[in-house]
Amino acid sequence: MSQGHRAVAVTLAGQWGKYILQIGAVAILSRLVAPEAFGLVAMASAFVGFAMVLSDFGLSMAAVRDRDVSGEQHSNLFWVNVTVGAALFVLMCAISPLIAGFYSEDDVEIIVIVMSSSLLLNGVAVQFRAVLNRADRYSDLAVVDVVSQLAGLLVAVAVAVASSDSFWALALMPVTVSLVGLALVMIRSRWLPGMPSRSGNIRTHLTFGRDTLFVQILNYVSTNIDQVLIGRTQDAADLGAYNRATLIARMPVQQLASPLTRVMLPRLARLRGDVAGYREAVRVAQTTLCYFLTAPLSFVIVAPDLVIGVVLGPGWTGAVEPLRILAIASIAQTIGYVLYWIMLAEGTTGRLLATESAGRIVMIVLVIVFAPFGMGPVAMAIAVGQVIITATGYVIALPRPVLTARALLQPAGRAVAFAAGGMLASFIGRELMQSLALTDLAEIGLVAVFWVAGAASTVVFRGIRLDLLALSAEAKRLRR
Repeated sequence: MSQGHRAVAVTLAGQWGKYILQIGAVAILSRLVAPEAFGLVAMASAFVGFAMVLSDFGLSMAAVRDRDVSGEQHSNLFWVNVTVGAALFVLMCAISPLIAGFYSEDDVEIIVIVMSSSLLLNGVAVQFRAVLNRADRYSDLAVVDVVSQLAGLLVAVAVAVASSDSFWALALMPVTVSLVGLALVMIRSRWLPGMPSRSGNIRTHLTFGRDTLFVQILNYVSTNIDQVLIGRTQDAADLGAYNRATLIARMPVQQLASPLTRVMLPRLARLRGDVAGYREAVRVAQTTLCYFLTAPLSFVIVAPDLVIGVVLGPGWTGAVEPLRILAIASIAQTIGYVLYWIMLAEGTTGRLLATESAGRIVMIVLVIVFAPFGMGPVAMAIAVGQVIITATGYVIALPRPVLTARALLQPAGRAVAFAAGGMLASFIGRELMQSLALTDLAEIGLVAVFWVAGAASTVVFRGIRLDLLALSAEAKRLRR
């Protein structure tokens, strides 16, 4: 197996382990913790998460993209991250009463303070992770992700069972993940930062980080303002339901596309001088992402009520409508995700910002307008904005003539057609089962059978058949 294939295989294995744990956490905690508690933590998370984006300062990607970071430069990057993380921790503690006042929820203050401790922990951990990433030690990173996630889940379950204030379980879970993750990356990396040094010039890294940070801020604000405004205009239970819908809809992309960034970014950067290799790497990435992500998301679109019933349990019906719409938004994001990797690898952060700006601004404006009307209109605003972002990316982001929009849209279109076959059969199956008295689990199983049958029928199209054969061959190589 080549180094690139091994990196992908290990990263995917780690992410699927983490994905299973996160699905388990959602299923277990949704049955132990009230929707109101999820809403309270979501209120705090919107602000703490924004500070988390700032604490990274784009330097994790800068360090991973550049394979030739000197020891002095790496130490300087470490101290920048630590300083920013510590400053933001102090700032969040100071403004926590204001955040609680914004929502008129006193409990939000202590939740913000507790969760903000992750800012300092993650600020310390960023460059230890970068050491492992640059050394291609993806198995170590996979172990860190899975073990820290498991530790967070165990702590959350224990606290949920023991505490009458159920929000503590949700507030302490990310802190535990950060703390255990920090300890593991420090042990695994076997690296110690030196003192700040003038000889370690990091100006180019700071410039790249700054430009990337602007994109990350715009991205974060546009994808979290919905929860902020729902928390402001609706009650905590409504926000809790919307928060769970958002988590389920975004989880496939976050657990496959986002982690592969640390593999694809250095790989595409290395292939920039090899046009044929570059095109092939991008084509394979686009085909893999679109088939693997549109499939589960299309199933969510068909049966959001069943997914909610099985994953979250009773009492979460408010999450059904936004889940279906947000799943559509995630499909649009999937089709354009490779463009994000391309622009980072090319170092065209200005183009990346321009690509994101139009859709993100539209998204923010629409969310502000529709927030008073409920969760469904807000989810629709997110979907419209995401479609604009992807469309804009295909117009201005591609490094032509090396890559064309057609080269990426063709495999994306075939993947959507494959998923559409499954959706059509699933809709028919649901209509046929209406008169049957089935549990959610039994019905979702039967709907899945219809989906598989419908998707399989699309292999009559040569392009889809060739894509699936290529993905099967790639999977065999990864297993070897």
